[in-house]
Amino acid sequence: MDVGGAERSARKYRQQQTQAAAAKAMKSAKGGGKNVVVIGVVVIVVVAVAVIGGVLLTQNREEEQAADTVPVVRLADHPVERDGGSVLVGQADAGVTVDIYEDFLCPGCAQFEEVYGEQIDTALSEGTVRINYHLLPMLNESNAAPGYSMRAANAALCAADQDVFVDFHASLFGAQPNSGSTVWNDDQMIALGEELGVEDPAFATCVREGEHTAAVADELITADATPHLQNEEGRFHGTPLIAVGQERFDFTDENWLENAIATGS
Repeated sequence: MDVGGAERSARKYRQQQTQAAAAKAMKSAKGGGKNVVVIGVVVIVVVAVAVIGGVLLTQNREEEQAADTVPVVRLADHPVERDGGSVLVGQADAGVTVDIYEDFLCPGCAQFEEVYGEQIDTALSEGTVRINYHLLPMLNESNAAPGYSMRAANAALCAADQDVFVDFHASLFGAQPNSGSTVWNDDQMIALGEELGVEDPAFATCVREGEHTAAVADELITADATPHLQNEEGRFHGTPLIAVGQERFDFTDENWLENAIATGS
């Protein structure tokens, strides 16, 4: 479902139509005052139509996504252990533990998972690394999707309690809402958990009641106060962020995972 692509195409079309009408109006306006009045009305009508079209498109998009389900992404089966607001994935005797800080609404995090998700999955299967996922509500106050970062992080921790975190995490990032689009609601995230095999009704309760929201908030507070995770202003640097111990790794370096694993040898 490429909701974002359809929206961008429609928006571009409306902008082109509006700009064309405005250009024509400006050209005709050189003919005299009466034309200016008529043309001004025409431009206003065109803009109004574009706005109404945008509202209808948004409503249709929201209705479509509300009736949709989160596409399932399945990876290998790995040991999972929730520790407060973070989730440890991988074998306990792995040579190195890599801390990954993410926000489910962060575009850079979704890109990071798209590029490196399979590499991480392979390394987990080989037992060469253990990943400690820190799910932060960095963008929880986003005007485009207020509250989603916290709800998604809470749901992922609920999924960890049910041992389906790996696929749940990959699925949410694989279907990350586009900027300005409708986000996944609690029912849809519960349905995702059930599709992944969750049968315990406690999962739905955990998601709807936000049982782990305090733990998620604490993760952000801790990250913000941890010196090696801070920027020059003394605040948390931002997501995605990768670290081993107190050493940070640049995720734009395609060899970051190999280099991180090497620190444990």
